[in-house]
Amino acid sequence: MDPSNTSADITRLVVRHTSHAVLVELYLRDLQPVGYADGVVRLQTPHRTYQALAYYAPDDPGSVELSHGQVHVSCARMSAHFRPRRDKVRVRLPRTCLHDPRWVRVGASYTRFDGPDDPAPQGTFHDDALAVGEDAPPTTWSPRVRPAPPKPEPPLTLSAAYGWADRRAVGLRMTDGLARVEVAARRGVVIERVRAPFDSGVRVLGTRMARPDREIGGVLVHGWPTGELDWSRTLPARGAHLGPTDDGQDWLLLIGYEVTRPGRHLRPSIRIDYRVGDRHLTVVSQTPGLICAGRVTRHRPCEPTDGELGELGRADVRG
Repeated sequence: MDPSNTSADITRLVVRHTSHAVLVELYLRDLQPVGYADGVVRLQTPHRTYQALAYYAPDDPGSVELSHGQVHVSCARMSAHFRPRRDKVRVRLPRTCLHDPRWVRVGASYTRFDGPDDPAPQGTFHDDALAVGEDAPPTTWSPRVRPAPPKPEPPLTLSAAYGWADRRAVGLRMTDGLARVEVAARRGVVIERVRAPFDSGVRVLGTRMARPDREIGGVLVHGWPTGELDWSRTLPARGAHLGPTDDGQDWLLLIGYEVTRPGRHLRPSIRIDYRVGDRHLTVVSQTPGLICAGRVTRHRPCEPTDGELGELGRADVRG
């Protein structure tokens, strides 16, 4: 071993124990994407000790094997990533593969081999993340790391799974009923305002909420109001008190529009301002709608561009 070679020097070990997985990150002084290397992550739990071997080779730039003792552990969704630009090795192990431990202690080491073919002992560079000195024990353990509490579920979730584009005549009225609302707050929420405007060529006629016990999933149809829904089972969105929804149930947001002039009209997002007790919150779903009225050319087709589509279905909660 060459002590002047710093390519295997571990400068930092980071352990994150979430409600779903154990994430271990090894930061190295100079992670080089050449030859062969392995990062060994050892995990001690209340019940047993595991070893995860993350392996790098020219034809396999990131694989991981999990075992305890001599027993191989089959585990889906575990992963290893070697990132030379960040001098980092990242190993992810789902908690279910570790029998959902109450805590873990972690030790780790990194070894790089300079052999041109298979790893050769004469070109080996090794470091242990937490050990100090040559006479350190085989594994130096971190303190116990317990899972972080899961993030609280947002009081209201707005889900519009996809954008849409449609040709509509000037003067036509329509109902967009594709956005679903789930409420997790025990005492419900109060809707303060719904904003889903197009440009000046399309007018918003109104917004309503269809109850969870409706007989239809979603609609995008002519007319406002629409005969596709029992209108008596809807209520004005503004000021509506929405009670909590069970699994598989949701409120349906209905938005009425009228096309007022020809052109290509885009609605980039839907925004709901709502109140939970004394807290005022906003949820945004960046799901576009596009209405084409009148003449459409090949240079401006009736379909959203990549920039207009953005990140479909991404929702932000702001308070």
